[in-house]
Amino acid sequence: MKIRALSVLLAAGMVLALSGCGDRDPAVTPAAAPQSPTAPAVASSAPPSATPSVTLVSPTPTDLQGNVVDMSCEDKDHADHDLTISPGADGRPDFSAAWPLKLVSCDLSDDFFGDEAVVKPVTAVEKAVLTEYKKLGYDEDDDDIGFFYTECALNDSSDVFAEPGFTLSSQQTPGMIATLLLCPNHPLAAQWRSALQRGQRETMLLEDGRVFGAGTYRVGKDIRPGTYVARDVQGCYWERQNRNGEIIDNNFVNGATRVQVTIRSSDYGFHTSGCGTWRPA
Repeated sequence: MKIRALSVLLAAGMVLALSGCGDRDPAVTPAAAPQSPTAPAVASSAPPSATPSVTLVSPTPTDLQGNVVDMSCEDKDHADHDLTISPGADGRPDFSAAWPLKLVSCDLSDDFFGDEAVVKPVTAVEKAVLTEYKKLGYDEDDDDIGFFYTECALNDSSDVFAEPGFTLSSQQTPGMIATLLLCPNHPLAAQWRSALQRGQRETMLLEDGRVFGAGTYRVGKDIRPGTYVARDVQGCYWERQNRNGEIIDNNFVNGATRVQVTIRSSDYGFHTSGCGTWRPA
């Protein structure tokens, strides 16, 4: 890939304000009801933490001297396109020429020496992208944000993140924030923001003990009392337990589209298997 500054050849080369803000449990072998109660093996949990926040990164005048990035792309009809992404008037990369092409894949072009291309952050926006990228837990020494340039150039109608109701996992959240920082006006940005918002809410519920899967939990510590629903279950078993590990109430559901249970504040433990994910009713 050829990465050029607007005037000089470089050798190497949101958080976003969300408008309006606001992967599955492993399959569990159906279990039969226990013949004799045992004391619950209490799962540990970390105290709830705040929903991830998003900070606006405003481009500065020096951002107009940011990266110029070359890439080779392919559209949905398998036609090839060579693109150059330059800084726009607002200091962010300008992807407006790419989006009407409905690109489904892009690769950075090789650099001047024919080596694998890298895009190193120069502007305030790009540095914020790198900060989010680091949250994914990859190599700490990796400061290449080229991947997010290629993601922003795409405009794929089959993008899974843009599907109605899609919810980002906590592992996917930093990458989506980074992408939206780089191209906040992307044609799919509204759908991405919705998926991000749902994911942040899901993370909050998980940390608050109001979304949980198979296991044995201490009520009031690991999970909160309340009424919960599990959907599309096969071989679902649950039981409410007292302080001595004795069963207060239990049920085994061979198969159902919806199962509901009310966990009371006076319960000591709750055990579940084969029910998938429990969420507030």
